[in-house]
Amino acid sequence: MTFVIKRESTDFYTNSITRTHVKYVRRAAVRALGKIGDARAVDVLVSVLNDKKDDWLGVCEAAAKALGNIGDARAMDALIMTFSKEPNWYVRQAAAEALGNIGDGRAVAVLVAAFKENVTRARRTDQGLIAAADKETLIAAAKALKNISARHKICILPDGSWKKLPRVN
Repeated sequence: MTFVIKRESTDFYTNSITRTHVKYVRRAAVRALGKIGDARAVDVLVSVLNDKKDDWLGVCEAAAKALGNIGDARAMDALIMTFSKEPNWYVRQAAAEALGNIGDGRAVAVLVAAFKENVTRARRTDQGLIAAADKETLIAAAKALKNISARHKICILPDGSWKKLPRVN
């Protein structure tokens, strides 16, 4: 059976998130809000992403993905913080993908910093190896940088700054 999710359902799903602590219900509601794409859900989804009491990271991952699907720049600060501070790689990966979907230039510095951090760590340990989890996060960060640079017609420099590409006629 296929359920059609309508925009009018946003209130129902946001209430489901705020009124229950059942992780599976919360994740399902978060995913539904991401599919609906209604910007009215951004504040609730940001609170879910920032809620460190949530003992199941699947809800946080779903919140990051939902925020990326909605594409509202109001989520940028929470997604940047999640990408830079969250220890769980799959939540970081979802945050990187969301940052790329939103395409706001404010994410460039933190995404580039992730690459620098991994290079520094590899040099410090005399290993050229990057853990598989870090690798997936870095791939997501690279794709996000590609989306941001294409959207804003910029060239991202190794130091994390960027310059506007010349206009070609």
